[in-house]
Amino acid sequence: MAPGESAYASILLSRADGSGESGHTAKRLTVHFAPRSGPGSTGNPVSLVLPAGTYTDSGAGVGYWQRDMDDALAY
Repeated sequence: MAPGESAYASILLSRADGSGESGHTAKRLTVHFAPRSGPGSTGNPVSLVLPAGTYTDSGAGVGYWQRDMDDALAY
């Protein structure tokens, strides 16, 4: 992607099968962005306010980055 283009990724907050550990409700989620080179993070993280009662556990993760929001939610 070129600089300035939009990209979308789904954020998974817990494992759907309930196998995640350390579950709790969260008020905020901070998202860090990985550089192309792999480890670490780049740029400024983004802090999101979550809806009341949002549950998260050790199964949290991010889906694949996509150019289209619908694709991001599917993968």
